[in-house]
Amino acid sequence: FFLMIRRPPRSTQSRSSAASDVYKRQPLGYIPDAENECRLCIQQDSDPQKCILCGPGLVQLNGKCTTNCPLGYKINSKNKCVLCPTNCQRCEDENICLICLDSYFLYSNGSCQTQCPLRSYGDTTSGKCFSCPKDCIN
Repeated sequence: FFLMIRRPPRSTQSRSSAASDVYKRQPLGYIPDAENECRLCIQQDSDPQKCILCGPGLVQLNGKCTTNCPLGYKINSKNKCVLCPTNCQRCEDENICLICLDSYFLYSNGSCQTQCPLRSYGDTTSGKCFSCPKDCIN
């Protein structure tokens, strides 16, 4: 198990001493990824290196740093992309969907289903389930 902390170079240091101070500890064969902008990495045994803390303006997705979360993911309070619920395109958090994928309807509980429950109908324009009028038989 290795823990690597990336420190930003100090402007008063020479270029060579700043480069040697970038990583606190490096496992044998580790090559820093400047594009990744990872500030804190872990590596266990033969598993690939995983970033657990990204630099400013970046979010963590599957152990790497990126500028934003892809469709179907949401940024949580730890600046990490978390997967939305099943069949969800955009969500509030890991449990509550806001917009379902095409051909799915959003239930009032925040889940996405292919059909709406009894006494409700699916509106294809909004992608949501709505209650039927009281005189409706469903």
